[in-house]
Formats: sequence, structure tokens, C-alpha cells
Amino acid sequence: MAARLGDAVRLKKRVAAIAMTAKGATVTCTDGSVFKTRFVISAIPFTMLRDVAITGGPNPHARDAIAHMPYANTARVYLTIDKPFWKEDGLPASFASDGPLGMFWAIDNHTGEGKHRAMIVMVGQIAAAISRREDATPYLLAELERLRPASKGLVKLVAYKDWARDPLQKGCGFSFAPGQVNAFGRDFIKPWQVMHFAGEHTRRSDFGMESAMESSERVVLEVA
Repeated sequence: MAARLGDAVRLKKRVAAIAMTAKGATVTCTDGSVFKTRFVISAIPFTMLRDVAITGGPNPHARDAIAHMPYANTARVYLTIDKPFWKEDGLPASFASDGPLGMFWAIDNHTGEGKHRAMIVMVGQIAAAISRREDATPYLLAELERLRPASKGLVKLVAYKDWARDPLQKGCGFSFAPGQVNAFGRDFIKPWQVMHFAGEHTRRSDFGMESAMESSERVVLEVA
């Protein structure tokens, strides 16, 4: 499928402005390139869309949603464990903490003595606090060692992903704040002149990748 698209997909483009009329739109990118189109389908998170200058007819519900839709955060540290330290200290392999660590999740891919996988999962206020730290990974590994001394020297970093610090995401997933369902929640996904909205944040039933697929089917029918 990707090969059949040819050069229709333009990579490494970041939209700076969308100027709409009743008959089409002009999309300007940060590198100065300009694209004229009959319709616009926007699937980027509102955390990113709020940085795009949008001009066109009035749409207070969409403008309100784009400006104020709160995005929760998730930060994760992916680890390997040289050997299961929980067999040494006698505590459960996985545990939750009310401290900066959030949740330590030992993935039980096997029960032997060899290497295991694990994740540190942080959400909400805990994730927001860790996002403000430049030394997040060593800080979290030190906290794990403090809580579980048996883990010392056995934990190896694989990757660290903080969705709030991703410059092309700025958050993990949207959520309605109190009052926002009545303020704009029912109407913000309706087309704004020639711009249509897709993506996980426009979901009506499914979640995650399934909600993105659901929204794409809806938008295709809108445009058609």
C-alpha cells in the first residue's frame, strides 16, 4: 500500500498556516512550501494544531477545542533485567508506588533465571512531574534501586519515551475536562469550512489505533 502511494506523501513537512475559503484552502509549511487543495484533513493532535495559524469562516466549537483540549501524559522507561531480583527480595515482581516511579511492571515473558523485560509506567501528575526533569532516567533508576535494593546492578536501560516531551506530539492522549463535553464535545469534529478532522482525539466509540481507523472512514464519507 505504501509503495502504491508514490510521491503523494510529502515527508518532513510541518504545517505553519491553513487559510480557508468556501472553495478550498492554502496550506503553508514552515519551510515556505505552499500547497493548494480542495479539502484539508487534519489528523494531528490539537496540541500541535493549536500552533497552526488557521483562518477562515467562524467555528467557535473547533477553535475552543483546539485551544483548550487537555492532553494527559504518559512516560515510560523500557528496561531489561539481567536476572529476576524479585526472587531474591521475596516481593512481587511488579508493584505500584505513590512516589515518582509510578508503576514498575515486570513483564513475565518467562519464569526462568535469565533476562526479563520490564517497564516503568508513569501517568497523570507523576508523568507531568517527570517531564520537567532533564535527568529523568537516572533519577528513576536510582528510585527503583532505593525501593528495591536487590535490583542494584541488574537493570539496563533500553529506551525512554515521554510523550509530553515529543515535539511532534506534546502529550499522549486527549481527555475532556469538566464542562467541555457540553461546551464543544459534541460538535468540534464537524467540518470547519473545507477542513475535516480525523485522528484518535475525534473518536466516538473505539480507542487507540482502532479509533484512528474509525475516524478515517467517517472523514472519507464527509469529503465524498
